[in-house]
Parts: sequence; C-alpha cells; structure tokens
Amino acid sequence: MLFVTGRLASEMLKRVLKESGLSPGEYDVLVADIDVAAFMTATFIGRVLEPRRDLIRGFDLVVVPGFTRGDLSQVARELGVSIVKGPRFLQDIPLFIKALREGVRFSPVEPADTLLEGYRSQREKELVKRVEESSWEKRVFTIGSGPVAKPVSRVRPLVVAEVSDAVELSEEEAVTTAKRFVENGADVVVVGGEAGEDRPEKIGSILRRLRGRLGVPVGVDAYYPSEVEAAIKEGVDLVFVSNGEVLDLVRRLALRDTTVVVTPGASKASVQSSIEGLGGLVSALRREGFAKVIADPVLHPPLMGLLESIKSYIDFRERFPDTPLMMGVGNVTEFIDADCHGVNAILASIAVELGVELLLTTEGSTKTRGCVGELAKAVRLASVARYEGKPPKDYSVNLLYLKSKRSREARGTLPVNAVAVGLLEPVRLDPRGFFKVWVDREHGCIVVEHYKTGESGPDHVFCGREPVSIGREIARRGLIELLDHAVYLGSELQKAWIALKTGKDYVQDEDLF
Repeated sequence: MLFVTGRLASEMLKRVLKESGLSPGEYDVLVADIDVAAFMTATFIGRVLEPRRDLIRGFDLVVVPGFTRGDLSQVARELGVSIVKGPRFLQDIPLFIKALREGVRFSPVEPADTLLEGYRSQREKELVKRVEESSWEKRVFTIGSGPVAKPVSRVRPLVVAEVSDAVELSEEEAVTTAKRFVENGADVVVVGGEAGEDRPEKIGSILRRLRGRLGVPVGVDAYYPSEVEAAIKEGVDLVFVSNGEVLDLVRRLALRDTTVVVTPGASKASVQSSIEGLGGLVSALRREGFAKVIADPVLHPPLMGLLESIKSYIDFRERFPDTPLMMGVGNVTEFIDADCHGVNAILASIAVELGVELLLTTEGSTKTRGCVGELAKAVRLASVARYEGKPPKDYSVNLLYLKSKRSREARGTLPVNAVAVGLLEPVRLDPRGFFKVWVDREHGCIVVEHYKTGESGPDHVFCGREPVSIGREIARRGLIELLDHAVYLGSELQKAWIALKTGKDYVQDEDLF
C-alpha cells in the first residue's frame, strides 16, 4: 500500500502505520507538495501520481486522505492502479488496515469512515448474534416461557431492571417506567415492594397490567408474603426470596417451575457461614423439586464490604459451580457519587469474567437515571469482548459519554493579537420577548416556551430533540430580534440537549458542569 499525505501529517501517519502491525515491506508513504492533506482534490492527486507511474506500479493499492474532494475513479483508470479514500482521521488507520485484511473493499468516492462504520456495525451485529445463540445453547434454564423466555447462561448476563418502590408510584408511572426499561435493553422487569407497608392489591394490579405486555419476563421483589402471593396469582416468572416468611410461602405453594432468587437472608444463616447457608438452601430447594433456583450472595456498597462481597461471589462460584448467580449492581451505583456509566462498565466486566448469569439494577435516584440502558450496553460490550477473548475496547458500543476515545480536535496557533473575551454584560431584554427552556424526559425532548414581555402565559411552545432545528424554527417565526439573544438561546438549547443525552439536570442560566 502507498499512503499519500501532506507535509504536516506525514510524521504522525508514519508513526500510526508503524504501530498498526504492518511490516516495513507492506507499505510506503508519499509526501505530496502540500502542507494540509485535507486540501487535496482528485485533480491534485492525479498531478502528484502522474510523474510517479513507475513507482506506483509496485503497489497494489494507493490510499489517499479521506478528506480528498472529488471522485478518484478516473485518475485510477488513467494510471492503471487501485486508488481508494482512507479514513478522514489518522486514528482510524488501524481499523482500516484490519478491514482491508478481512476483505472489505473501499471506495474511490466515499471516505473509508462511512464503510468502516458499516463494517464495524455489521461485524458486531454478527458477534452479538453469535453470543445470543451461544447463550441459548449453553443455558442452564429459561426465565419465563414461550416468546418472552430468556436464557440463564454464563455467556451473557441478563439485565434485570427493578421498578423500585413501585407501590409508591401511580400505576401509570410504574407501567411507563417498566416499558422504558425494556426499551432501554432490560431482559427482565421486576416490580419492587416497599418495606414500610404491605400493599398486595397495588402489586397485583401493576403486574396485571404488565404481564404479557412487555415482551419480557416479569418478576416481583417484595418483603411481605401477601404481596408475593398477589404477584404469584398474576403469574409472575421470577420471585425474589429475601426472608424466611417468603421462603415458606414459596415452598407451600410449590412454585417448582417458577424461577426463584434466594439470598442469605432467606437461609437464616449467620454472616460467617452465609455462603454455606445459601448454598445449602439452594441444594435443599433442588431436592424438593425446584428446578429454577438462582443464588444472590448480595453485592455490598463501596466501603461497606464491596470487596469482601465480590470475594463471596468467587467463593460461591467455586463451591457451587452449577448454581446460577445474580449480582445486584444497583447496590453500588446507588451508593457512590460517581457517574454510573463507568461504574456499570467495570461491574459488568467483573460479572462476565465471573460468569454471573443475571445483573440486577435500579434507577432509584436522579444520579442513576439511565442506568438500565447503561448496564445493557456494558453487558453487551463485556460479553462480546469475552467471546472474542479481548479487553472491552475498540467496539462501536461503548460507554464513553463524556470523554473521547481518540482526539480529533482541530489544533492551531493562538495569534498574539487574539481578542481576550471576559464576562460580558447580561443579555438585553429582547423587544420580541423572552424564552423559558426545560427538558421533558418523559417525551425525550427539549421544550422552549416563548413569552411576550409582560405576559404570564406563553404564546408559542416548541418541543424537539435537535437544538439547531429548534433554533431555526424559532428564528423562522421571527421571535428573536437581538443577535446576542439568539446566541444566548443557542447556548441554552445546546446545554439542554447535553442534559437530555447524559441524564444531567438542566436548569436554565446555570452551568451544567
């Protein structure tokens, strides 16, 4: 391969190619008489390569920068050589080379980036499909039955999303939350009770509305036996057994075909022997004919026994290798003031490495908003990486929400006469009125209300997901007169969009970070 570039990018390109695993005999670099490679055109490439016909005959492929403008097909025909556009950014060269080795054909018209995204996406779809197929092939049993059944397997953990304190919500809120969890990737949805009050009618009514309508198995996690019994009457697929009273109920009703999750609290074992007690309870239930039993040794919050509890999972797996495990990662995300996507990523990786079959999470607080979707992504990333025997990196699915994997920033030199801008005076009141901006998370949109000066109610209300489009619609309707007001509104719309994407609270006129 012959890589054509400009003077400014030449050294970096050589370094990237050297680090890409290519041997010295597989490539060369041609530095054209131009500083910035992004300014190249098809005509320019023709002028660069024409006097070097003898040189390029020794190459199978000529790769030009992805920013090159124009169609290179004619140049390639005239010179009798294959010419394609590479990636626009040097950081994508390793993936480009990998795709070439795997037979991907690139284009003399389109930058390689477009094709690389398709290649990466298709490749990962096939990997995910293979992981899912392997999960079914290596399943211990299924949760639920028929079209909603999910495989319990070490190949990929199931994401179990709990609607926390569902009895404290309106039925509509509980149902909407459950549906959102499924849309965000939950494999199983659990309705949670509340330890302070016994409300079986509410639990039963919520589950009646969910059962058979979510497309996934549903379960119950309640403290009171009456609530669990109400859930069982509605035909739940999964029952959490967290105390002896619920355990007695499950045994009395002989729920041998229903999946049950047992914790140390149900085994009545001491802290020192919780692993033995939990394992003994699982064995006893199996002897009684319970076919679908999952053990949850309980993951503890950070600095409250987290490390020891992870060790208990390792110990339990070694002592009882045939028993599926559940890990409640919500016990960590809810009890650490850190952005949860990174926490979910590392916990999912630990779980996949341990072969944990189910991961339980909640969205019980503002800071854990979006945790279900994050955990679903983290599980997909970790499971695919484990399937390939690689670290969980360099996949299109990732949890890089606030930082970039590779720098693509445009860099320049700050001139000495640059204008230093300090804090300017507040925006003047626009004769056309003012705006209130807020985020509607239920509908997933940015809301902008326009008020005429002196009016208490809005005369226009806009709702959208894309800040530039909202701003253009407002401008098209002539609702802004002052340019500095337009700049202000654009800034607020972008802040609202970032808040919507990241789960951060948006408050107008306050910094996001």
